[in-house]
Amino acid sequence: MSRPKHSYAGYVNTIRMSRYQVFVFVEGVDVDPYFYGEICARVCGKRGVGYQVRLARELPGGAGGKGALVAFYRYARSRAILFSGFKGKRTAIAFCLDKDVDDLTGRRCRSPHVPYTTFYDVQNHLFKHCDFGRAVASAASISRAELLAHPHSLRIGAGAPRGAGGNGPRCAFYP
Repeated sequence: MSRPKHSYAGYVNTIRMSRYQVFVFVEGVDVDPYFYGEICARVCGKRGVGYQVRLARELPGGAGGKGALVAFYRYARSRAILFSGFKGKRTAIAFCLDKDVDDLTGRRCRSPHVPYTTFYDVQNHLFKHCDFGRAVASAASISRAELLAHPHSLRIGAGAPRGAGGNGPRCAFYP
């Protein structure tokens, strides 16, 4: 969804007026919203907290990427609005960044509002910790339900036979 461009102050006002309490900004366009959306659903959803994952390119300036997130983080930190209240509504803002080589170059933002990936990027986490179906859904930028609804979908946990010994794969492609 495209949002109108504002100044930082104007953009903060849109956050304050929103019905959501948690805003998670991500640098990537394809995989990051899925990855961090899954985390937010588990953490915020269990607590009944409204959240929204937003892309860096939605920020004022429209450039996107890590630079836009770091600039907006610094603005929000300098105005003490990373965790704030407005007319009785509490709001928290987080900026999820790929580690890349920021740890080696000393450019990491040290704040609980700026979690970094353990690996160089989100995709590494998906392929290390998620199941194959989630990784494919993420790579295709679709939900897992959409993937499974496709006529040539993955049958997660189907256990198709593998040779005479059985022990079929957890994930298999079926025509």
